[in-house]
Parts: sequence; structure tokens; C-alpha cells
Amino acid sequence: MPVNPMEQLFGLKQERVISEFICAKKRRRGGQLLYHGRMYVSQNYVCWHARTITGQIKDVVIHLSDMVHLFKSRHAMINPAVNVVTRKKRYLFTSFFPFTMRDHA
Repeated sequence: MPVNPMEQLFGLKQERVISEFICAKKRRRGGQLLYHGRMYVSQNYVCWHARTITGQIKDVVIHLSDMVHLFKSRHAMINPAVNVVTRKKRYLFTSFFPFTMRDHA
């Protein structure tokens, strides 16, 4: 039986992955520094998972009902990016591989 990343990584048992993307998330206070990971999109959530070089786990779980704004942009003036604004936080996802995948996210 195939592993469901939504359940294994985020504990979301009822969710199934619709799309999956390799991308990076801009650190909150890191200037232009990025955490590289993987984005998972389901019917109700956008989730992102990464493991840092030191072994730290970085997860983001965003319920679609919490999103107030979603728009395309650029990171460092060249990398295509997606900004997600929720009621409490703002996220910038960039470095989609390949670059053209940003428009599919």
C-alpha cells in the first residue's frame, strides 16, 4: 500500500495529495535564505515539509479556509514565487523545480 504523505508527515488522515512540488520556503527572519523542501496540495490543505542540514523538521500546514490572499511574485527579482497570506502569517514559496511549476501550484 502506498504511503500517504498527508497522513505520514502532517497527521491529516482524510486528506489525499492532489499535487506535489519541489520548492523552497523563505525563512521568516533570514533575509534571502531559503529552506528547501516539498509542497503537498490536497483538497483542503497546502502543506510544506523540509528537513534542514542539522536535521530539524520544518513543516507548514495551511487550511485553505485560512488563506486570505494568494498571488504570484518573484524572489530575489528572478525566481518565480507564490505568496500565501493567512489570517496570522505570510509565506513565500519559491525555487519551484522546474521553474515553470510555479504556475501549476
